[in-house]
Parts: sequence; C-alpha cells; structure tokens
Amino acid sequence: MTAAACALIALSLVFDWLAGSGPAHWPDNSSSKQTRQAHPVASRTPSSPAALSPEDSGPRVLPPPVSHAADPVRLRIAALHLDTAIGPLSLDSEGRLPAPADYTDVGWWREGPSPGEAGPAVIAGHLDTVSGPAVFANLTGLRPGDRVEITRADQSRAVFEVRGAAEYPQDDFPTDAVYGSTPDAQLRLITCGGAYDRAAGRYLANTVVSATMVTP
Repeated sequence: MTAAACALIALSLVFDWLAGSGPAHWPDNSSSKQTRQAHPVASRTPSSPAALSPEDSGPRVLPPPVSHAADPVRLRIAALHLDTAIGPLSLDSEGRLPAPADYTDVGWWREGPSPGEAGPAVIAGHLDTVSGPAVFANLTGLRPGDRVEITRADQSRAVFEVRGAAEYPQDDFPTDAVYGSTPDAQLRLITCGGAYDRAAGRYLANTVVSATMVTP
C-alpha cells in the first residue's frame, strides 16, 4: 500500500481551518479548557459514509452532561471490533496538535471537552500508514445507531450513539458546525478522507463521525 500516513488539518485560534502540509496534522486550538467551545456536525450528503444530522433523528430525551469528566483512556466501538487506548494530545510550541505516536491508538484533544461534558469531545486517529491501514481505517463503516464507548481514567464509562457522518474538503471545512457549543455531550471521531494528493503529501478531506451521549 502506497498511501502515506493520515494528515489531518489544523484548527487555528480564530477557528479558521488550514490545510495540513504533510503527515500528522491534527486539530489545533490555543483556547484553554475553561474557554473551549464546540458544535454538532452540520451534515452534508456525501456518497460515503451515510449522513444523518441530529435534527434528522427527531426529538429524544438525552442525559444531561456532567460538569467535570475524567480524561478518556480507552475507546471501544463494537461495530468496528475496535478497542484501543486514548492518549491526550496538547499543542506543541508551534501551536499544532501532534498526532498519536502509535498508529493503533487514538488521541483526545485535551483543550476541548472531555467525553461526557457539554460540547463535542474530539478524538482523532490515523487512517492509514505507508504499510497498511491504521486505527480509523474503517471509520466510514459506522452507521447511525452504532455505539461508541469511552472509558475514563476514573473507570467511569460514557456511551455515545452515532448520529451521522460526513466527509468535508479541508479547504471548505464547516468549523463552527463541527466544533461550536452544544448543550448536550457529543463526540467527534475524525480522520482523513477524500483523495490523496501525492504532491502535497496529504489527503484532501476529513471524515467526521458525530455521536451523542446516551449513557453518562
């Protein structure tokens, strides 16, 4: 397999999306955890995966978010037979969020909400490597209703239900829709998507799966 490692784009302080210039560029925001903001995915209708916005599912009673949730340490997605560690990702000296060191693990954007708190917690993972698939290679296989389980450092667990997924070009990413504030607890699973630009050394799109907490 000749595809290079997944290259996610960077999120700037003013929520402008910048295209990554090479492998392992991740969501980037210099706001503190106290001032973080986040939003539900604004759904487009991609050819794959299936799209479903939160509004499409009709009214439902959701559990309230917790005021403070311990850091996430493990991600389980039964539909994908995925069970992997979650590591924290923080900004480096250049204001970028580095990729997880291991292609089999995922990273949580720690400047954002912890899973279970109000707003969307962001978990990112590689799509592939130069030698084969990585942890989120099958992310587009998720469908509305699939469950995502997060285990936290205090051994508490939160269960999220997939509401939809969409693929967005990196140069036209709906930042506010994906990261803006929500009253409930949500989750964003993000990896690369679209065509791979060999000259630029990166993918041209991002796949975003949106999920809502159903069990705190």
